[in-house]
Amino acid sequence: EAYYHFSLGLQARLAGDTDEALAEYRRAQKLDPSGSSIRVEIARLLREMGRLDDAETEARAAVALDPDDADAHLILAQLEQIQAAGPAAEEALRRAAAQYEDVVRLRPTDGQSLLNLAGIYGQLQRNKEAARAWEMYLALDPGNFEAHVQRGTHLLMAGESEKAAAAMKTALELQPGSARAYQILGDIYARAEETDQAVLHYRKALEIEPANVR
Repeated sequence: EAYYHFSLGLQARLAGDTDEALAEYRRAQKLDPSGSSIRVEIARLLREMGRLDDAETEARAAVALDPDDADAHLILAQLEQIQAAGPAAEEALRRAAAQYEDVVRLRPTDGQSLLNLAGIYGQLQRNKEAARAWEMYLALDPGNFEAHVQRGTHLLMAGESEKAAAAMKTALELQPGSARAYQILGDIYARAEETDQAVLHYRKALEIEPANVR
């Protein structure tokens, strides 16, 4: 019976009747109070309705009911990201990162969550964690030029010059004509005080992009 009302809620939501959808979800929830998936759908619907605080309450309840429900962690992570537009942005981003960590723990092939996690760690300037997230993403998409560049950049900022250089060289194997990759390699060698190599790579970048003032 709970599933019957849950299905009616899904149909009402698809038809654009959010009030009816919420009413049916609540009927399902009353019949099956331990169902985390019902709470997840209620949270999604409330988010669409702009009731963010109520949505977060439902998402947290879903996580409490089933800590291994990846969808529950995902909706909570997304809601925390929305909160990051407010005054307590950094703390909201930290909470979002924690939820995305749970998502990728439970669903390691979720590429979009890995991208979101890497982006959040970048915003927080947690470069080692960002590089790790990009590395996990590259396990799914090893030919992604931008992912190698991002990983190399964060490794450089984390002080891991050798790993950063290796990442940028892999990026250049994918896109040999990238002035940006040569420039970052120049930055890596400059930071390592390998001046000749730094100049060599900056000059290579300028050959490709002569107007690059940087």
